[in-house]
Amino acid sequence: MNQHGHAAGGVLQRLRHGVLVTALMVVAAIVALPGSAEAAQEPPGGRANYTVALMRNVGTESFVRLAQYSLRADGTIRADYWAWNAQQTQPNVSSGLRTLGCANTCDIWTPNGFQSAPKQLYGTWSLTSTDDLSITWTSGSSGVERWKFANLATATQLTLASHPTANTGWGWGSRIGFNTGVPARTIFESNILPLSGPWSQNNWGEVLGGITQLQMTANGTLPVHLCDNNDGNPGNDHCINVTTPAIGDKPENKAYIGGTGTDRRMFYNHELKTVNSGPCPARGHLKAALQILDDNGTFRGLIMVEASLAAKTYGTNILGIFDLNNID
Repeated sequence: MNQHGHAAGGVLQRLRHGVLVTALMVVAAIVALPGSAEAAQEPPGGRANYTVALMRNVGTESFVRLAQYSLRADGTIRADYWAWNAQQTQPNVSSGLRTLGCANTCDIWTPNGFQSAPKQLYGTWSLTSTDDLSITWTSGSSGVERWKFANLATATQLTLASHPTANTGWGWGSRIGFNTGVPARTIFESNILPLSGPWSQNNWGEVLGGITQLQMTANGTLPVHLCDNNDGNPGNDHCINVTTPAIGDKPENKAYIGGTGTDRRMFYNHELKTVNSGPCPARGHLKAALQILDDNGTFRGLIMVEASLAAKTYGTNILGIFDLNNID
């Protein structure tokens, strides 16, 4: 009996030891999980939501990508994105918005795909220094992209540092999520300063760039108008006429921008009257934009790409990215 008692005790001791070892192994595995909550970092400035545009601006092999990056607390990242490349021509499609209430009722054309839901990328993120955001994509893409960031009072600025294929990129982040946006009427009535910032473009191999502006509210020099459809519901006024008149040797540029405010997307379409004399753009420059919102949810500008890809020739195959904002 004593012999059986000792044997049972030994078995029990071994079982307890085995359970303890197993439990320790489970705990260790949890601690070691990449991207786990224990290993998580605070995103730059505490801001987890970024609108970004990046571009490979090289010859006729260029591409652009417009995206919303969501930095999650567990160290993972989700990107909702739209992308276009110079080698794949695209039709112009309707954004679903029309300039009802303006002098001419026109469709606002957009790059094919931007009228629809985005695609997704998934990966992990980390801060590798006090101003360096590193992203490793684990599905839908590969390689590491790095962004330099600067935390400002109500937003965080991103500038692309390195990427497997892209060579230019800009972005802005805040604490405001992507399930909301600012209606066109609100933007027009806010009397914001002109948006300005850098742009980079490729016209079938020709590289251009610099600083540009976009005026979205009326001022003394530019007759910007809200397309008010007079249906008694201000929430249905989704378009702004930003046409610039002919001045000197510069021809009229028919231009409209619109957005519903139900998400961050805005649709920008413009065309010189010397290209098409009709009252509305027939195709023109097709630009897809995401609103920059600061921590207060205030509209501060647009992160934008151009994807005008009618053919594989100079003047009909234009890609570009823009960072237009009024953030000091």
